[in-house]
This record gives sequence, structure tokens and C-alpha cells, in this order.
Amino acid sequence: MTFPTDEWKSWAAESEGIKWAIVRLFHKRMIWRAHNESLRSREINDPTAMVHQWIRENYADSITVGIRRILDESSGVLSFCNLLKKLAQRSEVLSFENYYRLWDDFPASLRDWSAREGYSKFSTDGVRISARRINRDREALRRECDEVLAFVNERVAHMARRRADQWDTGDLSLRYSMLDHALQHLSETFNDYYLLLTANQVGDFEPIVAYGYERAFQRMVNSALDAQTTDSADGASRHR
Repeated sequence: MTFPTDEWKSWAAESEGIKWAIVRLFHKRMIWRAHNESLRSREINDPTAMVHQWIRENYADSITVGIRRILDESSGVLSFCNLLKKLAQRSEVLSFENYYRLWDDFPASLRDWSAREGYSKFSTDGVRISARRINRDREALRRECDEVLAFVNERVAHMARRRADQWDTGDLSLRYSMLDHALQHLSETFNDYYLLLTANQVGDFEPIVAYGYERAFQRMVNSALDAQTTDSADGASRHR
């Protein structure tokens, strides 16, 4: 692909790194969901229950820290928010004339329509993109992920005083829905800017993995249930 400027090429390279960071978050969620599915309609009452709780808590910590890392606005770090700041500061480079050059390798029959359709996501006049628009997207992204950022800053990355441990006492389904919402908004916003910088989009952020990986959890749960059944049977025999 031919990039219109070296600066644009640098932005596109940064977006690749951010893309794979988001893919890793979706991969973690995919594995967690497989674990959750293995527990559906099953009750674990032996000491192995603590292992399943440990998996749930570590998923929560890992995914929230990952979202925080992608939205980090600290100086000098690679993050989606910092990339958006760079784009806003140099929005004059993001002209349609420059963007159109990304599509040079596409068939002529598709090039014009595809380029204009992609650019219309950001521009009202089809010529330029305003820094205000980019900053608005960045602010909206952080706002949509505000609960996640507050949680990770107060409960994971740092220790806040006198704050209830909502993971242990609150509604877990609400909290996990919150993570899903943050991931969805993050991936959708990123995909728009990935299109702007590379003339490409991610079809699905969930990676393709080896078939049958979920059997690891099924074996774990089945073994625990077998042990429970054996213990129950032994207990019954002793009381005869």
C-alpha cells in the first residue's frame, strides 16, 4: 500500500499495534465465555469452586487493564486515545485528496465510490476532517468506557479507600455487560479510524483459534462433578 505521507504511514503502523491489542481482549473474552458456558446449569460445591472464581476475577482484572491501556492518555505511550490526539493535531493532513491515494491499488470501478463512502464517516463536506470531530470521538469513547476506567483505577491499578468490592457483592452480570459495552464501542470506533488510516477494516475482532479449545473447561468441570458424586457416594456408604 502506498501511503500519502510518512506521517500517515506512521499512524497506520500504530493502528496495527492497537488493532492486535483489541484482538487480544476479544480473545480473552472468548475464552472466558467458554469457561462460563462450561458452568451453565452446573453447581460446583467442592473446593475447586475457588478456581472458577479465580478465573472470573482474573478475567475482570485483565480485561479492564487492557481497556485502560488502549485508552491511556499518558505522554509517550502507544494507545488509541493518543493516536486520536495526533490525528486531531494534524487534521489538515487527513484530506480526501490524501485519503484517496490509499485506494490506488483498488479496481477503478470500486475506487471512487469506496473512498468517498469511507471518508463520509468523518467529513461533512467530503474534502476535509475537522479536529473537533476527532476530539469529539475521543471524548465519547472515554465517556462510554468511564465506568471501566473508574473501576480499574480504583480497584485494580490502585487501591481506593473504603470502596466496596463490587465484584464480590454486586451484580456480576451488570458488570460483565458493562465490559461488553465498552469493548463494543471501542472496537467500532477503532474500526472507523482503521479504515481512515489503512483503507481496510476488521471483519471480526475475535481471532480464529484451534477447534475444541473449550474442552479444557469441560474436562475441569466434569472432573469436579465426578469427584463430588464420588464423595457423596462415599459419605452415604459411611452412614449406612
